Amino acid sequence: MTKYSDYDYFASYYNKNWGTFNVPLMKSVRDLLLKNIPEKGNILDLCCGTGQFANRLSSKGYNVTGIDISRKMIEIAENSGSGVKFILGDITEYSSRETYDAITSIFDSLNHILKEEDLEKIYKNAFNSLKEGGILLFDMLMEEGFQEYWNGKNTKVTDQHVFIDNSFYDNKTKLGTHIFTIFQYHEHWQRIDGKVTERAYDLDKVVDLLRAAGFKQNHVYHFEKDLNLVNRKGRYLFVCKK
Repeated sequence: MTKYSDYDYFASYYNKNWGTFNVPLMKSVRDLLLKNIPEKGNILDLCCGTGQFANRLSSKGYNVTGIDISRKMIEIAENSGSGVKFILGDITEYSSRETYDAITSIFDSLNHILKEEDLEKIYKNAFNSLKEGGILLFDMLMEEGFQEYWNGKNTKVTDQHVFIDNSFYDNKTKLGTHIFTIFQYHEHWQRIDGKVTERAYDLDKVVDLLRAAGFKQNHVYHFEKDLNLVNRKGRYLFVCKK
């Protein structure tokens, strides 16, 4: 049974305002992933959201499958008119008989996995679902990023929406929480209340879990220092080869 997702409430807002995270990352994706897998290879995108990254990969000729727990996110993705196969499902439980040349997950999607044992399960499932020599590519936000970006208020106002966000990071539990309200206009004004919680994992712990899952070749890149991507403090890109 598919679990309820907090993202169901604001999927359309996410698609319009946050779905383009992948755009500045594409050069690194090309250099670190796409150049090292076969043309027209099979790619699985975990926590695909509204499918913008999956669609971008598909437009480059790859056979892409996207999976996400949010029914509303998947509905938007399916209406995008791409050749991507989208699946409604929980990545902590999903396993595939098909094997892939690459598996991806971006925009700190794996920080949404709050239990270490579930994160370990995802890495093991990814390892088992990859072809020999296949690559797992994902990013995660470490504690430095949560401390920098997840403490305070943020407000954005346009003619079509008002976004009010209160975020805070708990150093003891290692949990970051966004509590927000969106007023969105579409024929009439609609209020949407939401809450998103993510966990900060220690960098060494993530590498240990990857090694335990079977990944021996793990490369870690800091977004700012290594990839020259600005305003990305505490965010790392992992490229792991089976």
